[in-house]
Order: sequence, then structure tokens, then C-alpha cells
Amino acid sequence: GSITGIFSVLVEGDDITLDPVADALVGVLDGHIILSRKRANAGLYPAVDPVKSLSRLMPKLVSEEHMKMAMYLRELLSSYESMEDLVNLGLYKRGSSPAVDKVLEHRESIESFLRQNQRSSSPFTESLKKLKDLYLSLTGEGV
Repeated sequence: GSITGIFSVLVEGDDITLDPVADALVGVLDGHIILSRKRANAGLYPAVDPVKSLSRLMPKLVSEEHMKMAMYLRELLSSYESMEDLVNLGLYKRGSSPAVDKVLEHRESIESFLRQNQRSSSPFTESLKKLKDLYLSLTGEGV
């Protein structure tokens, strides 16, 4: 197959579910890339929200191992996102959530993996190797 269209939908505010057109499109398209104002304001580019962005075709296009590693990272980031306000206010207690603890412990390496300079490119195989290295450091597998 090939990409037959790339659509851009601009919504007011940051919650795509509040816009009925955007919400409907998310439900019918094969995937969506959600840009994050918070990541952009923090200077983290590309400013793609890895938790809210999704490819429904990914399971058919990548290996089982690749899917496992990507889903693990998304789950960790999602857990962290749900506790981020508590972390920022200093109210989060380590040990409350192993996933959040793991993100806090490996925050720099996770952000490094998700960040890319505007003038650099990364071949797919190199990105996959970086994902595997990150996964192994997060899980301790293969050590």
C-alpha cells in the first residue's frame, strides 16, 4: 500500500476529543500524529505526543519484538502522564507506581530517544536499535 492522503486538522485548545470533526477523523483513519504544545514549549522536537499518536497499521508492519518495545514505552509514558502533576508539585511518592519511578529514573534517556535535531535524520534500523537499547535499559532484560 501507499499513503493516499495526509490530512491536517487544527483544533482549538489541546483536547482533540472536544472537537467532533477531529474526534470522528481519529476514529476512522489508519493513524494519527498528535502534536504537543507542551513538548514544543519545552523545546522537545519533533513535538509529537507519543502517547496520543497512534498507527493502527503498526502491528501489521513491524516485528513482534518492535511492537512489544514500543508498547512498553508508550505504557510507561502514559503512566507518567497521569501522575505528572503530582511529580511537578513534589507530591508524588516514589514507590507509588513502578512505571512512573522507571520514567523518573530514565527520564534523560527516554527524552533523548524521543528527540531529534531538525537537521539530522535517523535511518529506521538505527532508530530501532536505539529503541531496543532503551528497552533493555528500562527492563534490565539481556543484562
